[in-house]
Amino acid sequence: MKFTASLFAVAGAVYAATGAVAQSSNTSICDKYSMALFNSTNGTTQSTLLTALVNTALIGNYSPLGGKANVTGILNNGTYNGTEVSLLKYFNGQLRSTNRDGNATAVNFLDGGGADPLKQNMAANDEDSRQYTLVTHLYQYFGKALGCSSQSSDDDAAFSNYEGSTSMSNVHRFMNLNVIENAYFIQEVGNAALSFGVSMADATAVGQTLTMLFNYRCAPAISFPPGSQNASQSICLASSCPLYPQGYNCTAAPQLNSYPNGTMGMAAALANGQMAPEDSTNSAASSAVAANSRTQTAQAAGATGNTMSGGGNAAGALSVPWAQSVAVFGALAMGAFGVLTVL
Repeated sequence: MKFTASLFAVAGAVYAATGAVAQSSNTSICDKYSMALFNSTNGTTQSTLLTALVNTALIGNYSPLGGKANVTGILNNGTYNGTEVSLLKYFNGQLRSTNRDGNATAVNFLDGGGADPLKQNMAANDEDSRQYTLVTHLYQYFGKALGCSSQSSDDDAAFSNYEGSTSMSNVHRFMNLNVIENAYFIQEVGNAALSFGVSMADATAVGQTLTMLFNYRCAPAISFPPGSQNASQSICLASSCPLYPQGYNCTAAPQLNSYPNGTMGMAAALANGQMAPEDSTNSAASSAVAANSRTQTAQAAGATGNTMSGGGNAAGALSVPWAQSVAVFGALAMGAFGVLTVL
């Protein structure tokens, strides 16, 4: 089953990000699937689960545990609804797209062996590499978001808490990611979740909670992961990205609101100083997806009576399909780019 439906037709409001989404039994998604796959929820098994999930999202199917859906992989060229997408340029230093102290910088994040160590359930061959830090923080971010109960700040923890940046908008400032690029990332992480047997109900619960926190421009600042300082989390920053439908302010301080158009609507420069060529097909497709998302989100909000007041979700919240709700997994994955500012 491919994750190719429109990714932003989710309910027009979300739960406040006060903690990882839990099941009705108060068992978190991480704990639930750690127990299902490994019969344990200790730090070692939860770290193993998140390693397999993230590595599969990055490079495609490789683990015998994840054969329930085909995954192309974020680092591989793919398509979203017929539009070709390549995200490798954001990882391999081809673009000046990394925010280093407010400067657009070209950084190679595949300096720890690339795909080879990922296929061996590792983050990288070299623990001093940028790749190791990036991928390790991806594991931690997903774990925190999905409620891994055994994550800890202890020095000897088998699965450490998230240690990356908590302002996703600041991290993505120079990437100028558009709707199609976000959608492809979301598609691949969604397929990775499918491949390990994540259920529709679980994906829906997470998707309704977090999609709007990451995939709209000029959304209000929130605390995520829970307990961190309020900061902007918007990651879709190109001018084609939809504006936050519950009220937005694109002129607020960047630390509190997203950069309204990424690098002022300009693509990141190539590492050699030249500007990357604009992909007119991708741009047109992005605009179409954004327009569709605005319409669908408005309809969803009006039909369900969702509300942001009190950080809650009104009765009658939209029950979104799997293909829409898995958007959160991609949002979290994109959010984990937050490590780029602390490498």
